[in-house]
Amino acid sequence: MTIHRSRLLLTLAALSLSTGAALAASAPSLEERDACARGYASLREDAEAKGKMIREAGVRHVAAEESCKLISAYSTAEVKMIKYVEVNATGCAIPGSVMEQLKAGHKNTVGLLEKICAAAQKGVIPGQINDFGDPSFERRQF
Repeated sequence: MTIHRSRLLLTLAALSLSTGAALAASAPSLEERDACARGYASLREDAEAKGKMIREAGVRHVAAEESCKLISAYSTAEVKMIKYVEVNATGCAIPGSVMEQLKAGHKNTVGLLEKICAAAQKGVIPGQINDFGDPSFERRQF
């Protein structure tokens, strides 16, 4: 019984050593991590700049057409970030939660994009209800 237990312990020790070595071999080096961080940071900065432009446009109450273009550019920047994470997830040891967060954020962006671009096609100006600005004077088609 002692010999059997010793074999089991040795087997488990060997298995844990080989698993640890495999994990160490797959972990990116410092240079690789820096390259990953730089690649992702440039994409994130681009998306943040586009997001800032959207916020500024909202403050200025720009037309829906312009908002549609800005949100579309932001959506494209998000897609670039998602693709970067998909391609480099294993090589850069990017956690799966990052991908989930990016995709969830992009889903919200797509919903907003559809809403704003639909309003742009109808010619809606943000904040405009009607010519008088009062809902009681709402235009109606008979």
